[in-house]
Amino acid sequence: MPYFIAFQGENEGEYWKTVIDMISDFVSTYIIIIFVFLFDVLVTCFSAYYDDKQGILITDNKDIFMQYFQGWFVIDMITSIPITLIE
Repeated sequence: MPYFIAFQGENEGEYWKTVIDMISDFVSTYIIIIFVFLFDVLVTCFSAYYDDKQGILITDNKDIFMQYFQGWFVIDMITSIPITLIE
């Protein structure tokens, strides 16, 4: 934003068009990032993990989800909520 304020042409219409384009790009990037975080939650719900206590690879979806839910699920979901879009 400071670059456009300092170096853009004198035509105010061009300036605001550029600012709107920047905001549009930011919102598009923000939405993509939110979907990447949500996709990460989905993938983690179905990713097998290694149980150190039993010494085996856990591949049962119910066990995987319960392990994830008891650990990082709540934190991942909170960070994935698009608060600025909800406002």
